[in-house]
Amino acid sequence: MSLNNQFSLWIYPEHSEIELESGQELIRDFTKSIFIYEKHGRLFVTSEGRISLSEAEGYYKLVAYDYDYKNISIGSQEFMEEHNVKYPYVLGGMAQGIASVDMVVAAAADGFMGFFGTGGMVVSEVEKAIIEIKGRIGSNGVFGVNMISANPLKDEEMINLLLKHDVKRVEVAGAVTLTPAIVEYRLRGAYRENGRVITENKIFAKVSREEVAAQFMSPPPEKIIKLLLEKGRITSQEAELAQEIPVAEDIIAEADSGGHTDNRPALVLFQNMAILRVQMMDKYKYKHGRIRIGAAGGICSPYTILAAFTLGADFVMTGSINQSCVEAGTCDEVKGILSQISMSDVANAPSADMFEMGSRVQVMTKGVMFHLKANKLYETFKNCASIEEIDHKTKTYLETKVFNDTLENVWNNTRQFFLNTDPEILKRADKNPKLKMALIFRSYLGLSSKWAQRGEMDKKADFQIFCGPAMGAFNRWVKGTYLEEPANRKVTNVAKNLIYGAMYLKRLNYLKTQCSKINLDNFQITPSRIWSEL
Repeated sequence: MSLNNQFSLWIYPEHSEIELESGQELIRDFTKSIFIYEKHGRLFVTSEGRISLSEAEGYYKLVAYDYDYKNISIGSQEFMEEHNVKYPYVLGGMAQGIASVDMVVAAAADGFMGFFGTGGMVVSEVEKAIIEIKGRIGSNGVFGVNMISANPLKDEEMINLLLKHDVKRVEVAGAVTLTPAIVEYRLRGAYRENGRVITENKIFAKVSREEVAAQFMSPPPEKIIKLLLEKGRITSQEAELAQEIPVAEDIIAEADSGGHTDNRPALVLFQNMAILRVQMMDKYKYKHGRIRIGAAGGICSPYTILAAFTLGADFVMTGSINQSCVEAGTCDEVKGILSQISMSDVANAPSADMFEMGSRVQVMTKGVMFHLKANKLYETFKNCASIEEIDHKTKTYLETKVFNDTLENVWNNTRQFFLNTDPEILKRADKNPKLKMALIFRSYLGLSSKWAQRGEMDKKADFQIFCGPAMGAFNRWVKGTYLEEPANRKVTNVAKNLIYGAMYLKRLNYLKTQCSKINLDNFQITPSRIWSEL
């Protein structure tokens, strides 16, 4: 309840007076209630006092107040209880283990949830990481694994691994349609208790398109359930319960993110996902909970977090900003570069996966030439049917500026790689000159991210670093504070400052709405070491 003109409250302050302009540290303290009162035409703030409904000696008119926050006051309490976390804040999976074992473990230790990033990794590497994570966080630790949904066979391989090691949460990204493996993961272990459907495995669906989100908000398709039953992958009881639950209860509305992105505007995307949720909940009449929506893409400061929660987000997910953190699975040189970029230091470039289809990723551009070279490769691919059709000038540029080698040598190295990883594609390339050209060009796109991750500084101009504008916006927010230095950017220090900063901003806004005389515009919403220690 806020104060208004219908009645007045009065307060007898019980400790030394603090003028409102000097009360920032007191208002930052969420363990204390805040009372702003007017005395002789000036505003003061206190955290203790006796309240009265009538004016009396020593009492002053109370113009605004806010109660202490015993718990996190933003986001969905249901989300935090469902996943046994302290904060409605999730660290998204970044490819090649950049969302690393250390990052996931640190998140779990401080009440956050993190997803290990598996994109571009082989199953044996992922298995090793899962075993290490579970060994370090214990049986009660909360974490998940990110999975790029590529095709049914790849999905099945990853899901089998997650089921084998009893991983209870998966972040599914890049999905176009549901695969049997995704549905199997959701249904395995489902049972009914006191009339309620209980599911052990939780899916976080990262989406930017409504048609994909609708699939995850719906019950599993009957044809997939039938297929899984026939193969003995699920029980008849699990199949029966399938129609009472959505494939995913947690939907991540991914806006303008690093890496693969549709560059969706966050406000419009969240609106459409929220409208879709209402429609799907009404259509299927789910009785066992609600579909939650999280906001991702551009989450980088207390301002963006509070905006997301004000829109109705149940949780937020960060990505780009975590790359510059101590625990990120990339080299210190890259972390240093990322800590200095601005919002405009990003651009789109062709991606290594789905290159032929024109798939693009958002990358960092400061001090590198990757985006320019990658775009030249795709332009050449579109205009030529084979390597032999490339004109002399372009071929010279590619060999001297991009590959630093002849195209013949690049093909020999590429061929050797696929002999060990995917010999079938070589058979197709031998019959398809354009595919052969694509494989050659994709080799640069694939290696460039590894050069960056390993810190091969002689290849700095070719570094491919997935990054969205959130990174530059975060740098702007922390400029001049202890978090400006990458060495201080422990992932939970960053997370806590964003969450508690958003709570502080929420408190300031709430106080201002109660009295037009309150001006808190000069109160700095900056990182605090105190918040890091909460």
